Amino acid sequence: FWPEMNILSLDQMLPGRAYLLHASQSFTLTFPDCEPDGRQINNQNNNMESPWDEILLTGNSHVVALPASILNGFTAGDVIGAFTSDGLCAGTVTIESVAQNHSLMIFANDSLTDTQDGFLDGEEILFRLHRPSSGEEFQLLPVFDESMPQEGTFTFEGISALSGLSIDQTGITEYQKFARIFPNPAREKINIFLQGKIQAVLTISGITGKKYVSMNIDGNQIIDLDEFPPGVYIFHLSGKDFTEFHKIVIR
Repeated sequence: FWPEMNILSLDQMLPGRAYLLHASQSFTLTFPDCEPDGRQINNQNNNMESPWDEILLTGNSHVVALPASILNGFTAGDVIGAFTSDGLCAGTVTIESVAQNHSLMIFANDSLTDTQDGFLDGEEILFRLHRPSSGEEFQLLPVFDESMPQEGTFTFEGISALSGLSIDQTGITEYQKFARIFPNPAREKINIFLQGKIQAVLTISGITGKKYVSMNIDGNQIIDLDEFPPGVYIFHLSGKDFTEFHKIVIR
């Protein structure tokens, strides 16, 4: 429900679900008295199917508005997906009509799992199109509205809008990983291999945001883990032509 963008798809609020309110100024919300009526709240499914991956509906998200004015060239039934730099789909929207505005909800990584299952804070948002009518897939080229609070990177509870969205007619390009990090989970040491012995900056942070390491690496690197408490860490590698995030568990 986003009146400013004329997105009015929230018809009713359901028992057992949580809703996040974002307001431009403070206000008071008063709930009426609620008497038990004997209804049972069904357990909610925390996963959502998509043409690519099963999406985990985590507690943090980022919403992107897609105005009808940018949907030229799309057709009803098209599915637009939001992807991490590693090619993981973490949010989709199906175009119901090219004459109406849509919103795309993108979900964050669950820091309590061993694998990356959503976006990390600050990660670039990439877009793909799946066209069920023909089975085709395309890369999408977005233009972000600079007047919104966030633009092209994922932010916890972020809000963005697109001012343009075009189909890359050259087709789909597979995501290329430049780094291998193993073993995962790791105990005493961890190995980092960069393709072609390229140079990169490695930053290792905990899930709370505490930074443990920031260093330049060239080609291959072995990291001693003696000073790392057991837990989940984010390995951020940034080079001339790539940026990658790896979720690593240290035992």
